[in-house]
Amino acid sequence: METLLGSPVSFVLPGNASDSYVTFLNGSVQTYPLTTSQATSGFSTITVTPTGTGVLQVGDPVSGALTPPVNVVATLSSNLLTQIQGAVMGSFMWDKAAGTLTLYTTNGSVLSSYTISDQPTVFSRELLP
Repeated sequence: METLLGSPVSFVLPGNASDSYVTFLNGSVQTYPLTTSQATSGFSTITVTPTGTGVLQVGDPVSGALTPPVNVVATLSSNLLTQIQGAVMGSFMWDKAAGTLTLYTTNGSVLSSYTISDQPTVFSRELLP
């Protein structure tokens, strides 16, 4: 499972809502604020909002239960794939007079722009901010 940095993630673990749960990021204990509620008898829902990237897990020190790992990322893989598809399937405009190259997504929005240097033996591009 994957979640975006700063997005709340909910887990269900054995225990009571009043139990002290522990959060881990990349195996290290973190002090993220937790919201707990009683899901059903003997199980609690724990919600945490990670502020760092890596592998997130929540554990119950009483029962020893540990949630499956969740990858916390700055950019979701699906967003990256959409950007790659937009670059591959989109179009470009090379303004030779201005020395710029602009890449467009399939829906026509600008993906990125570059300055271009086109010499007889060397071609280069630099990403514009």
